Amino acid sequence: VQAATQRTLRDGVQLYDPRVIRFWLTHPWLLLHGVRYAIWQRLHPDAPWLCPGTIEFLEAHLRKDMTVFEFGSGRSTAWLAARVRSIISIEHDARWYRATRRRLDERGLLADLRLIPLNQRLRNPNGIAMTCRPITSARSSTRRRVPSISW
Repeated sequence: VQAATQRTLRDGVQLYDPRVIRFWLTHPWLLLHGVRYAIWQRLHPDAPWLCPGTIEFLEAHLRKDMTVFEFGSGRSTAWLAARVRSIISIEHDARWYRATRRRLDERGLLADLRLIPLNQRLRNPNGIAMTCRPITSARSSTRRRVPSISW
């Protein structure tokens, strides 16, 4: 297992994450669901990473005259771009941004894909400067990045 955890995909994503292996070893009753979903993913390689019911809903309701805003890009960006007039997709991770841009270019799809790192200062339409800074949740000691307003 140790050697397998060192293998990575083209964009640096771990192929066999030890946390994933540990999860399946401690939750074997979920294995059937995981296998079913893995098979579904193999049969639908261009489908977004959403549950099949959500994909069916979107297929039934998306129209070519729509504009979509997506926070977090990936396979869904190319999938959505093929189904709507325009898409604006925000991504914070440069490596994932490049992978998504490559996927769009390979398929000849147009999308307004924007790389916005979490530590970048932004200005909203009202001219208020905004930054993302780490805060500690009152409920837990985990740190996460959330927008804060600077006056």
